[in-house]
Amino acid sequence: MPSPRAAILAVNTGSSRLKFTVFGLTVGLQRLVWRAASGIDTAQGRLQMTNSQGTVDDHQVRLADHATAIEKVDTLLHQQTSRLTFVGIWHGVVHVGPDGDCPQRIDDGLLQSLTPLAPLHLPHNLTGITAMRTQFPDVPQLACFDTASFPALPAVALPVPRTLANTQGVT
Repeated sequence: MPSPRAAILAVNTGSSRLKFTVFGLTVGLQRLVWRAASGIDTAQGRLQMTNSQGTVDDHQVRLADHATAIEKVDTLLHQQTSRLTFVGIWHGVVHVGPDGDCPQRIDDGLLQSLTPLAPLHLPHNLTGITAMRTQFPDVPQLACFDTASFPALPAVALPVPRTLANTQGVT
């Protein structure tokens, strides 16, 4: 049984937002803290944090770029989770190419193999991954790809023609 302090961090860094959720592992999977930074690189930036008792932080703030948003969210993350030990970090990643049909442990090789098929999102995904690997270097981290479910979808539901998927490695 995991330590009462054990937790998993889920991170999803998008083109204009950043979301974090902390799940405790004391009894099953329990959502402890969640937060979002939205309006990154706009005048409408907002930083919100919620825990099981309700909203604990919600204010408009200038988020000049993803690095600024990660820094602000990281400060709040440490304030709320100082008594927790992360045993894993999950990252939402938009695309990895033909090998993205299941979660993969993040290492330098995986980061180098990421395909540029999602230029609006992938750089931001990588910013979040890099920040978390720097902040938590000894914690195992997994990339979970949005495209992992595409091969199971019927052809009519695919966002691209199957011929492109077959010739360009889009899964």
